[in-house]
Amino acid sequence: MPYFSTPLPEALVRQSRSQTKFTTVMHSNHEICTESAERVQAEFNQAMETNIITRTVAPVPGIGRLHAVALTIPNCLPERLAALTRFAEFTILNDDFYDIAKNEEINKINDDIQSVLNGAIELSNSTESNMTKSKQFQASLILDIVNIDADLAMEILSTYSKGLELATFAPDTLKTLDDYLPIRMINSGLDVFQTMSCFGMGIKLSAEEKEQLSDFVNTAMYSTTLINDLHSWPKEVAHHIEHPGSEYPFNAVAILMRHGGLSEAEAFVRLRERQAQLQERHLTLLRALEAAGPVPESHMLYILAAQYAASGSEFWSELVPRYPSKQDVDQPEVEFVGGAFRYRTGTITPDIHCAVKAAAAVKTVTEENDTVTKSHTNGFVNGHTNGVANGHANGHKNGLTNDHTAHCSNSDTNGLTNGHTNGDHKNEETFFLKSLETVECKSDLVLAPYNYLTSMPSKGIRELFITALNWWLEVADDQLVCIKDVVSFLHQSSLMLDDIEDGSKLRRGQPSTHTIYGLGQTINSANYIFLQAFARVRSLGHGRPEILDMFIDELENLHRGQSYDLYWKDHVHCPSVDEYLMMIDNKTGGLFRLCVRLMECLAKRSTRGISSENFVKQLSQYFQIRDDYQNLVSDQYAKEKGFAEDLDEGKISLPLIYTLQSSPYRDAIMRVFKHRDLCGGNTGEMGMEMKTFIIREMRKTGALEKTYQLLRAMQLELMDELRRLEEAFGTPNASLELVLRMLWIE
Repeated sequence: MPYFSTPLPEALVRQSRSQTKFTTVMHSNHEICTESAERVQAEFNQAMETNIITRTVAPVPGIGRLHAVALTIPNCLPERLAALTRFAEFTILNDDFYDIAKNEEINKINDDIQSVLNGAIELSNSTESNMTKSKQFQASLILDIVNIDADLAMEILSTYSKGLELATFAPDTLKTLDDYLPIRMINSGLDVFQTMSCFGMGIKLSAEEKEQLSDFVNTAMYSTTLINDLHSWPKEVAHHIEHPGSEYPFNAVAILMRHGGLSEAEAFVRLRERQAQLQERHLTLLRALEAAGPVPESHMLYILAAQYAASGSEFWSELVPRYPSKQDVDQPEVEFVGGAFRYRTGTITPDIHCAVKAAAAVKTVTEENDTVTKSHTNGFVNGHTNGVANGHANGHKNGLTNDHTAHCSNSDTNGLTNGHTNGDHKNEETFFLKSLETVECKSDLVLAPYNYLTSMPSKGIRELFITALNWWLEVADDQLVCIKDVVSFLHQSSLMLDDIEDGSKLRRGQPSTHTIYGLGQTINSANYIFLQAFARVRSLGHGRPEILDMFIDELENLHRGQSYDLYWKDHVHCPSVDEYLMMIDNKTGGLFRLCVRLMECLAKRSTRGISSENFVKQLSQYFQIRDDYQNLVSDQYAKEKGFAEDLDEGKISLPLIYTLQSSPYRDAIMRVFKHRDLCGGNTGEMGMEMKTFIIREMRKTGALEKTYQLLRAMQLELMDELRRLEEAFGTPNASLELVLRMLWIE
C-alpha cells in the first residue's frame, strides 16, 4: 500500500511548541480535507438554519490551511478522504449545535441554573425538529462511508456501541492516572478514532492481531489522551466554575489536583512528563518489534496511525483557532480548595507556563480545548447512539420505577407482636386491621426480572426503527415515547416467556431471566410488564377504540404465530416454506406492524395513498430469517447465546427446513430432534457431535448457502421498498436506510 503522508518540517513543529516524540506528518492531499470540511459546514448550516463556524482548520505557516483529519489520519486513501473528513467535521458541527441549543435554553431560564445542569429542560419543538434534521444529516454521512466499505464502517459503529458502558464510567472512582487513562481513552473516543483510521487506510485486522498490537496502540493513545486533557482543561474548568453544582471536570489535571494534591502548574508538568514517558515506551516497543524481524505493512500502518493521532492532535491543537488558551482568555490560575475548583484571586500568573517551560525546555504550553479526536467521536456517541439509548431507557424503565413502589414492608410483623401484648382481643383485632391498612405492596419484586433483562446490552433495533420512521410520520414527541414504551414492554415480556418456552439458558450472553429468578417469578413479571404495555396504549389513545383494536389485533397475531412455532418444535414437524413465512408474518411481524400502525394513526403528516404494509412484511421476514442464519454461523451469536442454540431448543428454522427437504439423512435428523435431550446426555442441550452433524448436512445440501442467497436478495428487495416509500413521502430517509444496513449480511 502506498503511503500518503508527508513529514512536516522539524523547525515548523518546534515553532508550534509541540512536545511530541513522534514524527508529525500531513496528508499529501490535505486540500481535500479542507474543502470537504468547509462544504459540509455550509450544507449543515443551510439544512439546520444555523450559522456555526467550527474553526477546525489551522493556519500553518508556509503550508496553508490544514484540517485535523489531514494531520491525524495522514495515510487515508485519497478516495476515502472526503467522506471521512465530512463525517469527522459533521460530528464537531453536531457538538456545537447541541451546545448552542443548550445555551438558548439556559438563557430562557436563568433563574433555574441547577435544572439546566441536570438536563431537566424540555427542548422546544423547533429545537427538537432541528435535532431530528441533525440525525438525518448524520445518517446520510454515515451511509457515505458504509457505501465505501461496509465492513470497516460497521466496525466503527460497533466500536461506538461497545464503548458506551465504559464511556460513562463514574470519574469519582478514578484516583490515579493508571486507573484513569484506560477509561478516559474510551470516553474521549480514541478507540473509535483508531477504527476510523483503519477505515481510512482500508486496513482489516482480526481481533487477535489488534490484541497483539494493543500495547503499541495504548501507549500512543494514552499520550493522546493527556494531550487532549491538557488542551481541553481551560474550557472544561471554566464551565465547571461558572456553573455551580456541575460535576468535576473529567480530566487528568483534575485527577492530579483533587487526588494528588498538586497545583495546576504542577499537574501540567506531571502530565507532560507522563506524556513523554508513554511515547518513549511506545518507541522502545517498536524498536524491539522491528529488531525481531519484518513487520507486516498493515501492522506498521496500524501502529503509525496511533502515533499520528498523538502528534497530529498536538500540532493541530497548538495552532487551530478553535480553542483559546488560558492566556488568550486571560484565565487566572485555578486552585482546588475545600473540595472545589476556583480561580485564584488576582490577575493571571505565569506559574504554569514557566513551570512547563522549565520541565520541557520549550517556550510555553498552550492550554486549549479538546482535539478533533475527542470532538468527532464524542459528537457521534452523544448525538446519535446515546440519544436513542438514553431517550428510550429513561422513557420507560425509570417511569416504571417511579410510578410503582418497592416490595412489601415488614411492619405487619411488628403490628402482630404489639397487638398480642395488649391483651384485649377486640383492640388486638382493630390494631391488626389498622396494621394491614398501612402495609404498602410495592413493585420491586415483580419488576426485578424485567429490570435484569433490560440491563443486558441490546441493539435496540425496534426503537431505532421507530425513530427513523418518524422522520416521515412526524408523531408528537410524547406519543412517540409512548409507542416506544409499548413496543419495548411487549418485546421484553415476550423474551422472558420465549426463553421459558424454548428452554434457553442464555440471553445476550448472560443467564436467561428464568434461570436467575425462577419460572414463577419470571412469568409473573412478564405478565405485569404486559399490563404496563396495555396501560400505555390506553393512555396513548385517550379512549380511542381504534388504538386498542390495533393493540389487540397484533397481539392476537403474535400469539397465533407463536403457537405454530411451539407446535412444530414440540411435535418435530417440518412445515413448508410458505407455512414458515406465515408464522413469521404473525409472530415477528406483529410488533413491527403494531408500531407502524400506531404511528400512522397518530401521524401529523398524511399517509393517505401510502402503504407500508409490504415494507413491514419484508422487514419482519428478513429479521427472523437473518436470526435463523446467524444463530447457526455467527461467532458473535455463539458467544451471546451458545453455539447453534436453536438446535438445542429444537427450533424449526428456515435452514433446517431446506435441509430436511433434500437431505438423505432426513429421518436421522428428525430422530435427533425428537431425542435431543438424550443426545446431549440429559443436559437439556443437543450434543456437540449431533450439532456438528446437522450443520454439516446443512452445508452439504446447500441449505445455508440457499438461506444466505435469499437474505442477499431480500436486502435488495428491502432497498427497493425503501426507495418506493422515499418517493411516496417525497424525501429520503437516511436514518431508516442506516438501520437496515446495520442488519445486512455481507
